[in-house]
Amino acid sequence: MNKLDILYSPSYWAKRLSSPTEVIDHHMKFITNASASVSKKIPCELDIPYGASQRQKIDIFGTDLPPGAPILIFLHGGYWQTAEITRSSYHFIAEPLHPHNIKTLFVGYDLCPHVTLPAIVRQIQVAAKKCLEYAKQTKSKEVYFMGHSAGAHLIASLFTNFVKSISEEEQVIVKGVILMSGVFDLSLLQKTVINESLKLDEEVASEMSPMKQSVVDGAGTAFYLIVGRNESPEFIKQSREFGRKLESSGFKAEVDVIENVDHFDIVERLVEGEFEVTRRVMPCGLPVLSERQLQTLSISFCFFLVAFATPIGWTLYLYLLTTRFWWLAVLYSFWWYYDRKTPETGGRLIDWVRSFKCWLYLKDYFPSHLINPELTLNPKRNYLFACFPHGIIPVGTYNNILGYHSEFRHLYPNFKVCVAVLHMFFYNPFMRELSLAIGFVSCSVKSLNYILSKPGGQVVLLIPGGASETFNAGNKQYKFVVKNRKGFVKMALRHGTTLVPVITFGENTLFRQVQNEKIRRVQELVKKRFGFVPALFYGRGFTENSCGTVPFRRPLKTVLGTPIEVEKRENPTMEEIDSVHEKFVDELVRLFERYKNEFLENPQPLLLE
Repeated sequence: MNKLDILYSPSYWAKRLSSPTEVIDHHMKFITNASASVSKKIPCELDIPYGASQRQKIDIFGTDLPPGAPILIFLHGGYWQTAEITRSSYHFIAEPLHPHNIKTLFVGYDLCPHVTLPAIVRQIQVAAKKCLEYAKQTKSKEVYFMGHSAGAHLIASLFTNFVKSISEEEQVIVKGVILMSGVFDLSLLQKTVINESLKLDEEVASEMSPMKQSVVDGAGTAFYLIVGRNESPEFIKQSREFGRKLESSGFKAEVDVIENVDHFDIVERLVEGEFEVTRRVMPCGLPVLSERQLQTLSISFCFFLVAFATPIGWTLYLYLLTTRFWWLAVLYSFWWYYDRKTPETGGRLIDWVRSFKCWLYLKDYFPSHLINPELTLNPKRNYLFACFPHGIIPVGTYNNILGYHSEFRHLYPNFKVCVAVLHMFFYNPFMRELSLAIGFVSCSVKSLNYILSKPGGQVVLLIPGGASETFNAGNKQYKFVVKNRKGFVKMALRHGTTLVPVITFGENTLFRQVQNEKIRRVQELVKKRFGFVPALFYGRGFTENSCGTVPFRRPLKTVLGTPIEVEKRENPTMEEIDSVHEKFVDELVRLFERYKNEFLENPQPLLLE
């Protein structure tokens, strides 16, 4: 399987069983057994046709419930092509809902390659119309749509044009939509084995992608996008991005990532009345999710630590010296001296610290995504990723490449990744330990020589623009400080290390800066003397429309460029350095030009300084 096939293979990411085949076999057995006797327990009406084929039918559970009962309409998944999965496979979902007076309607549909995907979408529109007519007949005032996997895509597609075709009365009763582990952008599916049955071309893939179509508001419908933590990063990413699209279109939209579940047991566990997702449906009073508030608190905490690392560390250290715990500060001083070389000898990653929930919420706050999943990296080689821009704090680099929860870690598990930062980071007591634990190393020549001299499997993230690029944060025009930054090229030549240009679109938009000539002169003076910029920045507050130091919620798209192979030269000449530097800059500019229209609004020309 290539990397795209893996990204779109949900069973590959499930951690419960030893192989993808076992995961699928278990799922099929589970849904078959769980649904086998439901029709005997709950009054129902089966096989109600809405079209000509055998699969175009609807099953209604809860026919004994009184008029006005809420209705949940469920669409199954199976990548639009798995014949073994039918509407009856998921009858078990009705069991925990029926005691709460909720009717459940299960919709079947034809599959690819017997019909095309556009034909399936049209079938679902007909079925949805029939379900809404049934809701009016039974005087229901609350209708909820729920779809899993491909079913989530089909339901999302209803809101690109179908909603305009139904009456206002029907629009009003559609109160909520629950999209579980869906795919909302089909463009990359063209390059996977899945497309052998779907037969998508570029035009059809775009037409069938809710992410690329206008979304029509159905009289205030609320959306709840739910995805398992043990899913492919692509599924998690698409749920977040579609949630943002819905939000920007005027919908109330919440995205929740459910811990310790995967693509399959997120729907299997709907049989449990106490399961978190089931409770969100019962009794159809769907609650507002708290994921966003947790993300905001976590991002605030993380940025507070970064911004005030020096005063926090030294205040705690000096305070301990004045208390009866002075001996702790003394012991730490001995440890600090003993450990003083670690920042320049590969650092000290600690996975249990890197896996803290706050880092996960930091990643989820934006949404963050790594572009170019088809990039092939050789684990026998080392790589130097030169990342742009710096921004106020380079969050995208951490979220998408360095972090424990990053997509890069999932795609390239055989690499050890670190980020090279100013050595002054390691002069902060206590905070230096956190910096080392999450992957920081010194950017000194000694440190880089140590890491890049290893036999392979090392990725060093370096931000050549450094403090100088901090001045450009908040500007719409991207400026990369790279023209005279050639030290990283020289280092790559010395070790024969492959160079990879990296751009994070959105990094400059997380904060705005106070613009003042006198302040700028002071900043330049501090930068020249101490090597860092005391930026005066501001973002949003804890509420969406207030002002504060919380970064604006912007997408962070980290794009990996084409690797530049470098021939080893222990003592490279200036001509050799200039030649490789020129190649790097050309690739950096090409990378920006390729993606600027996709990720930037009204992009301006790139400036190199």
